[in-house]
Amino acid sequence: MANFASLITGRKPKLATTKKIRHCKHCRRELSSGTKCVEIPDPGSSNAKTYCLECCNSIIGQTHIDLKGLELMLKKATSEV
Repeated sequence: MANFASLITGRKPKLATTKKIRHCKHCRRELSSGTKCVEIPDPGSSNAKTYCLECCNSIIGQTHIDLKGLELMLKKATSEV
């Protein structure tokens, strides 16, 4: 599988329940009607992308890593000023 995308989009994701058959944007797993999922807004449009709960947990993990790296870069940059 490809690397998981970061969750930094500027709009809040939401927990949802599918109303029809959907597919996870990352792993392509079929999500039958009535399945809990997460909808993450697409920063380039008004649409949201649907992710299964497992992939969303991986996205959150990658986001933690990204934010920690950013935090370290900011600390280093502000200490050099």
